[in-house]
Amino acid sequence: MPQTLEEKLADEKKRAQNEKIGTSLQNLKDAGFDMNGSDKREVSAYERAADTISKGLHTTENEKAVQEHTNLPNNVVAPVLEIDIIKESVCKENAIMKQLETVDSLTRQENDIIEKEIIEISKSIPIILASRDGFRSIQGVDNLRSLVSGEKMMRDGEEMGKAGILGKIKRAFVGGDK
Repeated sequence: MPQTLEEKLADEKKRAQNEKIGTSLQNLKDAGFDMNGSDKREVSAYERAADTISKGLHTTENEKAVQEHTNLPNNVVAPVLEIDIIKESVCKENAIMKQLETVDSLTRQENDIIEKEIIEISKSIPIILASRDGFRSIQGVDNLRSLVSGEKMMRDGEEMGKAGILGKIKRAFVGGDK
């Protein structure tokens, strides 16, 4: 028996809904979601970059990274270099004195304290100068803003590539969703 108009419309709605669900599932898979029942998904390059930028701005363990982002005023460069030179000298001298055992235990303890303090002072200066006048946070905002702009431009480009006659021609040669 042939279908009525209402049955055909209901079947077409069901087919369209199933197609929409299939497209949504494919989009989730493309975004890295595991469709096998777990909530795990692959982290996108965008998320990794944002995480790296944020951690880089707030992590002070990597001394080289902190120094690279420090905003040193001209009148501070020479004193900071002097402190670094003194720090290196103190560390080397203390190591030599320990190795050759040229000092008593009390002097050795004092030298260890001085060495630790000068290392901490040396580490603190770039951190303080990096945060001076909000420089570090301004850097972070600019970096994240650039990242977001780049991601938006990439997505806009993808959408433009799907639209119009050029998008159809591209899909005809390269493939992709119709």
